[in-house]
Amino acid sequence: MHKSQIHEIVLIGGSTDIPRIQKESDVFFYGKKRNKSINPNQAVVNGAAIET
Repeated sequence: MHKSQIHEIVLIGGSTDIPRIQKESDVFFYGKKRNKSINPNQAVVNGAAIET
């Protein structure tokens, strides 16, 4: 998969609150902004529930 094929970005984990990590994420994904409307903790729970 190429990063241009990614439609949404949700950063998970404590280090994602670091401004430098957020900036580098924006640059890496060609300026595509992170989805901030999704609760990262809820996203993890939903993903785990789907896998079980």
